[in-house]
Amino acid sequence: MWDSQTKGLGLKASAGGSRRYVLESRLKSGASIRLTIGDPKTWTIQAARDEARRLQTLIDQGVDPRQEKAERVAASEAKREEAKRVRALAMDVASLPCRTRHAMECP
Repeated sequence: MWDSQTKGLGLKASAGGSRRYVLESRLKSGASIRLTIGDPKTWTIQAARDEARRLQTLIDQGVDPRQEKAERVAASEAKREEAKRVRALAMDVASLPCRTRHAMECP
């Protein structure tokens, strides 16, 4: 079922009964693309329309939203890994004998 207000936005239903908002469009290369926006239980129709417009704007600018999402996820993962590395380093420093930690005051 396709939305009458937002071109390319539809509600896809599976045989099992699950439903998803999707955006169907074409990339500048001409390739067809279908992006899942989300479940109608958690997305209002207006929120799905807004997201479809945002995604379509990216497509119109020549950006593949799948690539943009992959880059966003990779950046988030890199941030998480850096935080883990910093925590591990702090734990290593904290475990050093007091006389080795020149910058810290010993008890």
